[in-house]
Amino acid sequence: MQGEMYCWIVFLDRDPTEEEFTHVYGLMDTQGRERVRKMQAEQEPKEEQFRLMISRLLPMWMLRNRGVLRGSWVLGETRDGKPYVASPVLAPQLAFDVAYTNHAAGIVFAEVALTVPERIGMDVMQLVPTPPGPNIQPWIASCAHMLTPLERNMIHSQPDHVAFRRMTVVWTMKYAYIKALGIRPDKFNFQSIECDVPRGTVRVDGAPLFGWEFRLFKASVGSAARGEMKPEEYQIACALYHGPTAAQPKVSFGEEYLKMDQWIKFINVDGVMQFVKEMYKEDPAERKAKARAVAMPDVHGPGAMSNAVRFVQSQAGHTAAHR
Repeated sequence: MQGEMYCWIVFLDRDPTEEEFTHVYGLMDTQGRERVRKMQAEQEPKEEQFRLMISRLLPMWMLRNRGVLRGSWVLGETRDGKPYVASPVLAPQLAFDVAYTNHAAGIVFAEVALTVPERIGMDVMQLVPTPPGPNIQPWIASCAHMLTPLERNMIHSQPDHVAFRRMTVVWTMKYAYIKALGIRPDKFNFQSIECDVPRGTVRVDGAPLFGWEFRLFKASVGSAARGEMKPEEYQIACALYHGPTAAQPKVSFGEEYLKMDQWIKFINVDGVMQFVKEMYKEDPAERKAKARAVAMPDVHGPGAMSNAVRFVQSQAGHTAAHR
């Protein structure tokens, strides 16, 4: 549906086998392979290489669900690194953004009218394990350059656990916004955007950010990467520009969505590998017959953890912590 956001979150709940790593690498485009080879030359951990490949695989998955033939798509990046669909020209256009950290990688996307700029962004930040108590305030202090006076007051006036939550919400909202604009962080004045979390409003240069929608949620997962199961929790923010005629900025927290599994899809490594196998086995003729069969993704498709109960349960009490 045009103007509706969709978000997929991949949890790297286990390490890939050598064969799985090779199969995913085989689907990478030239730029993706170059980045992986550079990481290998710099001896970066294999799990980081795999996470990068997943972040580049997600746009391919998105396009496949859109009905675009594998051989016909080209992904590009702006000078400042914002990804976009360079080819084919779609109507409505498909705007997307990716984000990843630690054992999570995600993509947010939406169909937008050709008359609306492709402004969509996403940020993911790990919450658990959190820094030990004594380290929270120094970390918040290090973020002072990002905060307006109002934001500093609503964060510093709270107990550590609330201050930490609010800081992560403000952080991810601002990064989702600048990623939607396609601006490099070092070129952006973070204090120009103000996130009034308790009131659920967003302002830029003191004025309401008309036409924008922000969705915020957190998700809990257990990761067995490196052979040891550990609980992890992530704060996620998505931002989408609906156009100049849209209403005042809308900020929604996860538990305010009663049907979260209609726009959020959770995927594990097994689900990713199912998709990879499908990409290898489908021939062009079969893919052509399926073109445009699916206008938007099936959130209950292969690898989807469509049961959002654990996600909603993880939200219990979260709004109060944010606000």
